Amino acid sequence: MKRLLHILAPAGFFSARYFATRAAGLCVLFALAHLCGLREYTTLLSGTVEGADMRTSMILGSIYLLLYFAAVLVAPVLALAAGILRLCQILRGASRTSTPAILAPPPLAASSRP
Repeated sequence: MKRLLHILAPAGFFSARYFATRAAGLCVLFALAHLCGLREYTTLLSGTVEGADMRTSMILGSIYLLLYFAAVLVAPVLALAAGILRLCQILRGASRTSTPAILAPPPLAASSRP
């Protein structure tokens, strides 16, 4: 199970690699749906159904539309977030594996007890 989690999420949750991996994954899923021909099932939006019954057309058309909107709206935001986060890490001089400054615990204050 731990190995599967490492494959699905190779980096920490709030990291440039995580955002870039998710953006690429959404684009790949959309490309697969497009190559499988799910686009023709979006004719449901105009009230026509070609080559399949209404239920199949609704399901496959909805899957295609969700993947389309994910690839067009969500993936670019994730890619920009990855780029901005990586740029901030480079400018701060952080290494690739360090915890982002937002998630890092605050430094411990030295106690002034006698």
